[in-house]
Amino acid sequence: MPKLTEKPIQEISIADINNNFKNIVDYSAIVIQKMSIQISSAFNYAVINGIVKNNPFAIKGAIIKPKKDDKKKIVALTVEEQQAFVKELQKYHEPYRTILFIALYTGMRIGEIFALSIDDIDLDNKVIHVSKTLTKDQNDKVIIGSTTKTYSGQRDIPIISTLYGILNSYEIDHTSTLFTMNDKLINQSIINKLSF
Repeated sequence: MPKLTEKPIQEISIADINNNFKNIVDYSAIVIQKMSIQISSAFNYAVINGIVKNNPFAIKGAIIKPKKDDKKKIVALTVEEQQAFVKELQKYHEPYRTILFIALYTGMRIGEIFALSIDDIDLDNKVIHVSKTLTKDQNDKVIIGSTTKTYSGQRDIPIISTLYGILNSYEIDHTSTLFTMNDKLINQSIINKLSF
């Protein structure tokens, strides 16, 4: 976090924290919330260990966080945009081509796709069983979580005929997870680095 990390915690004032939040007004609400939790947790730790006397976040109205409305309108691809995307995907290499086809034709989150096992793909009944997602352990290592991001995220998704052909021809390696790289789970952030 800018500036706050450059000072010892006992020198950080309420004004410093509020200025930090002013500098991140363009961040998403979830990022702002996570930053707030991290800073407050650091102060709680410092209070417990006698480094500071109190946590500014415990003082009502002291910390002013940016108000964000993350309820943005989701706009679907036009038919022409989807056709152009599919055309580009045909040129792309595996496993990313199949991963992005699944995302396109099911609406699944990338973490859910990367957590799919061979048993989750039921080609006989033309359904994908979504029951878990990728997460990170206490050492920041990517692991498969025991459930989806939310309880309602556990669901069965029909496999449309276009996706059926893609999944049916996808060559699965010896691991039980559908998508791996060098026998390791793929970090979902890699999708943001792909170029077409």
